[in-house]
Amino acid sequence: HHTLFVITADHTTKSDQASYSDSLGHFRVPIFFYRPGGKLPLVDIQQVVQHVDIPLSIMQLLGVRPEKWTRFGRSIFSHQPGWVMNRTEAGYWYLDKDGLIKSDENGGGAEFYTPQGDHVLAVGNSLDEKKKGQLDLRLRALLQYFFNG
Repeated sequence: HHTLFVITADHTTKSDQASYSDSLGHFRVPIFFYRPGGKLPLVDIQQVVQHVDIPLSIMQLLGVRPEKWTRFGRSIFSHQPGWVMNRTEAGYWYLDKDGLIKSDENGGGAEFYTPQGDHVLAVGNSLDEKKKGQLDLRLRALLQYFFNG
């Protein structure tokens, strides 16, 4: 009962699945936690997670609380809402249950998307201005923290 397997990948390849063919598909990878003969806490398997969540998830399972930790990442076994931030050659993006915002390198040119069905994204015309503002604020706050500490 002292073994934990964490199985994941760093990127995907071409796929005939719609959820891998949108702009996030290249970054969509599985993350599995497996404890032989032991139980793990229940999780929402639809939640958004990122690789930086893995260390905090393992620490929670071990009962270890870090004294200091970056604002990036959370335990997937906690009840905190999931989110992902990433940088690509085109700029930055932030994703949570409300939608996706993409921004260029200078923090401008924001594009919004909403989840549709099987994680396929559609242009975020259905997002109201309040949700767009919240997504923009979250991305800007994370970028400020990332660059300025």
